[in-house]
Amino acid sequence: YQELSLEPKLSVTEQNELLRHSILCAIIAPAGVHRSRLLSSLIKDERAQHFIIHGMLRNTQLGHLITLQQVHLFETELEEHQQEILANGMTILEAAVMEHNLLAISHIYKSIKIDNLAQLLRVPALQVNTNTIFTNFSFGYKKMWFYRTNLAVC
Repeated sequence: YQELSLEPKLSVTEQNELLRHSILCAIIAPAGVHRSRLLSSLIKDERAQHFIIHGMLRNTQLGHLITLQQVHLFETELEEHQQEILANGMTILEAAVMEHNLLAISHIYKSIKIDNLAQLLRVPALQVNTNTIFTNFSFGYKKMWFYRTNLAVC
């Protein structure tokens, strides 16, 4: 989408729509090097500043926590197939935001109580204890293990 959004033969409207799709896909994509590069490229594109989802793009690229307001605004932009429920009961967006916010929190805390983590993630503490997404979360260079009372980041 991003490469196509630069195609000069397309109208400005078509280019902007392709750029919007590129931003949407990049934000909900799994964390990784490719996603990081794409986010960096998108944030530098001056056209991206005109989208209502620019704040979420910026927070995602900078590794800041994504706010609930940004999530609600972003949800309105998603296509129907991007709103599907995953096997773990979360939507694609919920899983992406959870993964991103966990990574952002891991840069701040070496250990954190489950109740405090739940508060930052805006989920019930019980969900943090039982949801399989949290049991052994790997971010390439960091692994997070969740214990009954603390989160350990190595």
